[in-house]
Amino acid sequence: MQEERQRNKRMREPIESVRTERVMKKQEWPIYTADVSDGYKQALAGKYFKGRGQEMPFGNGTKSYALLVNPEQSDVTIILNKIKTANFSNSPVRISTYLCATARGELTRSSDIAPGNYTDCGKKTWRAEIYTGCNLRIIGGKNVMEDALKAFENNINNAKGSVLLPPGTMYIVELSSICPRETGYAVMSFFWWEMLCE
Repeated sequence: MQEERQRNKRMREPIESVRTERVMKKQEWPIYTADVSDGYKQALAGKYFKGRGQEMPFGNGTKSYALLVNPEQSDVTIILNKIKTANFSNSPVRISTYLCATARGELTRSSDIAPGNYTDCGKKTWRAEIYTGCNLRIIGGKNVMEDALKAFENNINNAKGSVLLPPGTMYIVELSSICPRETGYAVMSFFWWEMLCE
């Protein structure tokens, strides 16, 4: 009779509470997961890189451009992770992004690129190139994104691996003043990893 009462009592217990108890017993410690866009995973493999362009003036008729370029013969695909804009002036800036476009004009190549993994310091293991220039001519492509950045603030665009640049392509960012008569300057930084083409 007592065994039957205990059996009936167990039958009345909420099913969800039993399931929850079983799950909690299985997961007794935090679990770390990472996907392919995880900077740690790419840096560990020696594939994650960071770089910045030169100071970029804007306003009073001047537009500045920053380009992350994948050269024709690179044999890699660039996977863009983040783009950071730092506004070092008291003038707000307009940020325009162009995809599937090219740029023509006088460009300055940046040497400020480094691997994310310090064990690779001193080695040029990346293929990407960063350029800056003023009043360039944009050819083809589409202006796909517009941002506004206040004075003395940063803007981080988390692409998270959603932009892929095959050899011979570039990612173009244009900076211009929201108030045309005001001038200022900003710096663009790019964060990416590279994958060998198949």
